[in-house]
Amino acid sequence: MTSEATPLRIREATRADIEAVASAHLASWRAAYRGLVPDAILDVLTEADFVTRWTRDFEALPEGTLWVATPTIEGEADVLGFAWAGRARALDLPRTWGEVHAIHLRPEHVGAGLGRALFERGIETMRALGCTEAVLWVLEGNLRARRFYERAGWAPDGTRHERTFEAGAHRALVPEVRHRARLEPRGR
Repeated sequence: MTSEATPLRIREATRADIEAVASAHLASWRAAYRGLVPDAILDVLTEADFVTRWTRDFEALPEGTLWVATPTIEGEADVLGFAWAGRARALDLPRTWGEVHAIHLRPEHVGAGLGRALFERGIETMRALGCTEAVLWVLEGNLRARRFYERAGWAPDGTRHERTFEAGAHRALVPEVRHRARLEPRGR
């Protein structure tokens, strides 16, 4: 947690942000998932692994669905965190459902309001797409994240699955739970 709020700007991610997004993603995983995902997996993952993934995935992202938070300091390009939100990926959900696909912060910025700002941008993204309901998946044991979502009005909907984490020769199944919320139209 930072001792003071970092002045920030939230903007749409560009291809030039891929390495910084990957770096923030890995740092977030290592901090938030320690004790939930085996250390052998977290310790073998590299920034290059995340750059490869984000380079591949970035091409498929619809415009306006990946947002980054950066300091407002002139010339500073560091990504402090990011949120990716859009239509729900599950084919069995109606087209009017959105999904917060990911939200990750560099560990030193957790608790300073950055996550809330990114989360709200994701919600606005889904509203702009016409989504009226939304879901997100969170590791069952990630109590800090679950409290964050629940304080924002999201609740577990009883859906659970095992998420596969792999790195090198290591593989683990980790339980995830789905949270759901109704997206009230803006101004309500």
